[in-house]
Amino acid sequence: MRKVLSICAALALMGASASAADMLVKKAPPRTPLPVWSWTGFYLGGHLGGAWAKSDWLEDTALSGGGGPFPGFVDASINAAGFLGGAQAGYDYQSGWAVFGVEADVNFTDNLKSTVSCFPQFVGAFFTCMSNIKSMSTVTGRVGAAFDRGLLYVLGGFAWEREQLDNACASCNGAVPGGAPILFRAQTTRNGWTIGGGMEYALAGNWSAFLQYNYLDFGTRDLQFTTLLSDGLMPFTEDIRDHINVVKAGINYRFNWGAGR
Repeated sequence: MRKVLSICAALALMGASASAADMLVKKAPPRTPLPVWSWTGFYLGGHLGGAWAKSDWLEDTALSGGGGPFPGFVDASINAAGFLGGAQAGYDYQSGWAVFGVEADVNFTDNLKSTVSCFPQFVGAFFTCMSNIKSMSTVTGRVGAAFDRGLLYVLGGFAWEREQLDNACASCNGAVPGGAPILFRAQTTRNGWTIGGGMEYALAGNWSAFLQYNYLDFGTRDLQFTTLLSDGLMPFTEDIRDHINVVKAGINYRFNWGAGR
């Protein structure tokens, strides 16, 4: 009888242990899902890249007052390429997979310039024309599709450029006192528009990296060239047509970003 009671007691203890284990398994809290990146928030960053600019100078006889025979003639076509660097700031808001944002950037360069021979219609004189784009900036809106840490986007908005244009004639030194070369210059800030697109990827912490392309178009505008010499030479005007292609890569630091994996 004692053996029978001992066996029954052992079985009862085993059953109680199994029931307790089942209760622990059933009451275990569900596993917390892994957090998903959020692109919502402000950001600041910097970038480096390259730019390719084209500047066409068109004869504007109506405004120059000369009444010459070359209206609309291409006096110069200047292609320039160089490096640029700058900074950007913006804000993104994510709703589901869609990301909406605004961004402002500024770009500086000291070598986006080129000099070519120009005014070929004037036989016997050697003219040179130079285009020097010193800075650019944009304010854009952008729309993108988020894939967790990845973001693809398109953008569009307003653009500005700071530009200096020079026209010199080394072979015209007999036209001014002292035989100095003639030099005319125009400096201006022009506005236009931009479109583009890019991709961005979330790195560790609050950092992200991006690659972006922009096309900037400044249309055709009349610019007045004035002489840098005190020789009384009359100013002249040219119709200047500019556009720029920009490719840049950079990093952003995002404030109050969502939790990462």
